[in-house]
Amino acid sequence: MFTRQKTGSVVCTACGSLVGVRDDKCYNCGRRNPGMWGFAPLLRSLEEAATRDVAILQLQPDAHLRVVKLTAEARSQEAMFAYLRRLAAAKNLGDTHLVSHQVQRDDPQRPIQFSVQAALR
Repeated sequence: MFTRQKTGSVVCTACGSLVGVRDDKCYNCGRRNPGMWGFAPLLRSLEEAATRDVAILQLQPDAHLRVVKLTAEARSQEAMFAYLRRLAAAKNLGDTHLVSHQVQRDDPQRPIQFSVQAALR
């Protein structure tokens, strides 16, 4: 299991320069939050797309392949598609697409569990 370093320095994932883990940006290339393994923009996009009708169940970012896989649950089909549209509009995500979806028939509210994949820009 990875743990985030909270003190000292790390290598900026964008340019390879040494930066402080608490630095707001890399002073060499300008990347924001370089101490977050490069995932700060992804987390910001997920937060901006969030609604009360969709809950993220699993998040699988892959920095090497520059891809993120997400499993979530929506209250309705409309909520699922609205969430997908918001993710697709995010500046730092590309090729956002629905991988699978399934109505949870065992649950009386019949939520839709779905998987999404997107490229990290």
